[in-house]
Amino acid sequence: MSVQREIMVRVAAGREEIARETAKAERLSREINDEIEALILGTKKIGA
Repeated sequence: MSVQREIMVRVAAGREEIARETAKAERLSREINDEIEALILGTKKIGA
């Protein structure tokens, strides 16, 4: 039974890590989209 619990803890930790990475990727995607939009609209210069 101890091994089962250990496996479940590892699975839960893995799922939490996936959720964190997904949130991080979504945030980065929004930031990139915002930057691209600003470049297209001319409100931001490249390298600024």
